[in-house]
Amino acid sequence: MDKDDIEYENGNLQEQSELELLVVKRNEKKVVPNKHKPENSVLAIFTVVLLLFVSGAYLYREKVFDLAQHIKEKAQTAVTTGNKVEMKIENGSKTTFVGFGNSYLYCTKDGVKYFDGGQNQKWNSTYTMTSPSVVNNGSYTAVAEAQGRSVKVYSENGELYSVSADGIIMQISVNSIGSTCLILKTDSGYKVQVYDEKGSLIMERFDEDKGVYPIAVDISTDKKVLAVSYLDTTDIEMVSKVLFFYTGREDTKNTESGDFFASVEKVGEIVPAIKYMNNGIFIAVGDTNVFTIDISGKEIWSDEISNKIEKIAFTDEYLIMALGEPLPGKDGAQKGTIRIFGKAGKQNYDYTFSKSVTYLKAYKNGMVIGSNRDFMALNYNGKLLWEHTATQDVKDIILMSSAENVLYVTNNSAEIININKGVQ
Repeated sequence: MDKDDIEYENGNLQEQSELELLVVKRNEKKVVPNKHKPENSVLAIFTVVLLLFVSGAYLYREKVFDLAQHIKEKAQTAVTTGNKVEMKIENGSKTTFVGFGNSYLYCTKDGVKYFDGGQNQKWNSTYTMTSPSVVNNGSYTAVAEAQGRSVKVYSENGELYSVSADGIIMQISVNSIGSTCLILKTDSGYKVQVYDEKGSLIMERFDEDKGVYPIAVDISTDKKVLAVSYLDTTDIEMVSKVLFFYTGREDTKNTESGDFFASVEKVGEIVPAIKYMNNGIFIAVGDTNVFTIDISGKEIWSDEISNKIEKIAFTDEYLIMALGEPLPGKDGAQKGTIRIFGKAGKQNYDYTFSKSVTYLKAYKNGMVIGSNRDFMALNYNGKLLWEHTATQDVKDIILMSSAENVLYVTNNSAEIININKGVQ
């Protein structure tokens, strides 16, 4: 499901969807560094890593975790109009909404509230965060303090558990049963942690090699296999390495390395997004490739992307990609093309939106695509569900159980409406 501006995969982690921030313009003809001055290359690559962690661009499940952005939030109020409730949002505040079929979560710096389809508040959980970032997967949502140390994980029934991290949270993912993975920055390097759905720490690994950075992480539904994307900048040309680990100590002892049991390398590539799909494969997005890896760590499929990648969105079955201009020297797709990959990883089809895509969210029953104030919804067979032109700026359009019923979020309010009947 989606969120608002965390933009971490979800609204929150996601708003900065331009992969170019991570990939530095993704290869305006990949510059070949001067081999006599490798330190220049390392400096340039380190700048990319800083963009990744400091500028907040981090691709993930239809969203990007903007951990570095601090946006002041202000109080919101709910106003009853007739038999419906319209959530009033003070202009300039940062709020995130997460849809659950006919209900939704409302996340602010002061806490999380859960509303049913009748807009009745069912529960409330309070906390204090300066700049909360929200990540969602199905029925589970994590709220993390941007560049902070606290995480709270929720289901539709309320808070499941909280984590007080011993490092600065750089990235977080949530799987479909509520387990979470964290990438932490510590004094000596980086740390990757895995928590089960009860909040118990089940795996922890330390990464202290200079010039090697963990940038993306996800875990299988059964919590047995962890995939981590690393960016290795120790040589003249950067290398992305997706390493696979068992979370169980006994399984790890039996691996040849005594550490990871498989790896996939991509030379000259940055792989800032990886997602476990519900058919037992991981799908990874690089700046020039999309590829899938099975649970054994074997790459099973790869597809070159000949366009700049403007935005991506994930569900448990699909990867949706909004393409920008073709790369220099490449015969790419038309700008504004929406490319859909199925759960086998292979491309399903292209849909030509014919406009620059500024908004992309994906849900179980379809996707919402936007260009400024023009929006449309498609199902995963390419059927048009609706079209809509807004009369004001729109922050989010979240599909509910019926694609025509949406949570419509503007800068000032949020309400459930039938999109075909228009906004009141």
